[in-house]
Amino acid sequence: MRTPGGRVVLVALAAAGVLVGGKLATRHGPVGGSSAGAAHAARTAAAAATSGPAGLGSLSDRLARLPELRPGELHGTLVVRGDDCSWQRIALATLRSTRSSVAVCAEPGAAFGIPPLPPANTPVNDLPVVDLAGRPTEVIHLPRDLDRVMLVREGLVFCPRGLRSGRLRRFGGRAEVLPGCPVGLDPLLFAGPGRRSIVDRRGHRIAALRTPLPLDALVSTIGDGVLAVGTSIYRGGRLLAAFDEPGGIVLGASRDGRVALIGNGTGLGLFLYRNGVARPIDTALATHAGAVSPDGSRLLVQHGLRQLIELDAATLRPLARIELATAPDGSLDWLATGG
Repeated sequence: MRTPGGRVVLVALAAAGVLVGGKLATRHGPVGGSSAGAAHAARTAAAAATSGPAGLGSLSDRLARLPELRPGELHGTLVVRGDDCSWQRIALATLRSTRSSVAVCAEPGAAFGIPPLPPANTPVNDLPVVDLAGRPTEVIHLPRDLDRVMLVREGLVFCPRGLRSGRLRRFGGRAEVLPGCPVGLDPLLFAGPGRRSIVDRRGHRIAALRTPLPLDALVSTIGDGVLAVGTSIYRGGRLLAAFDEPGGIVLGASRDGRVALIGNGTGLGLFLYRNGVARPIDTALATHAGAVSPDGSRLLVQHGLRQLIELDAATLRPLARIELATAPDGSLDWLATGG
């Protein structure tokens, strides 16, 4: 499976099944009124945002006529994660991209990884480590009583059943005892005492929580250092915003928290929160993947298999399109650094 940040999680039950799945889907209740009313509001709001003078054709026609994004129009780096271990990084200043190797499952920026994963439920007791050219470097034995294995840039994180402890086995190096099983990756984050905070591996508090962290809570670092915990977002240890979207997923957020993109509980709907007001995005435009620029002025949403549409965050007006080499699996991240 993948965490909200798109990190690969290898689930190994009794050192047997090694699985990689899609991004988690969640539940969403209607915003103000019945489901039918919410659906009508979504269509009406999106039509108003994307409509133009009469005779311009359907939404698909208008999107097809959008110009391609030009280098330098946007800033930062876009990270696109696909099925299994594939990824693509796009420097928006130049639109130059780097892609993962088809022969290696490795995190962006890592020097080592593992071969592509075997089919689901294939017994696995050892994981070979390879360099980025696919050359074997070592073999890591999977511990007994294993609940899950997480692939990170530094190596493999092992969590036993019960998830009360953890161990980082660095590539080509020693093992490091962790304060628990991570609740977030890149960087590694953990539940603090009483699960009332999020801490780093040294125990330093990253965020104080209003209520104890649920065992199934989604925790990820997105955008320009924004920490998403369920449907609340933090930055610099401060709560920026909390969104009334039960079971929703924070897909992207501006650095100040005023703009956030939330995936609803069906996995087939997006809501943009801007200055506390929720607006649905037309499902004909995008349904499950997107990101927010660090300054909150732009969105990128997935339209079709390998296309992103740039939207103005204030009006939801489509501005440009980007063609991708990697088909997103629901995971996009818009970083402020690079590009």
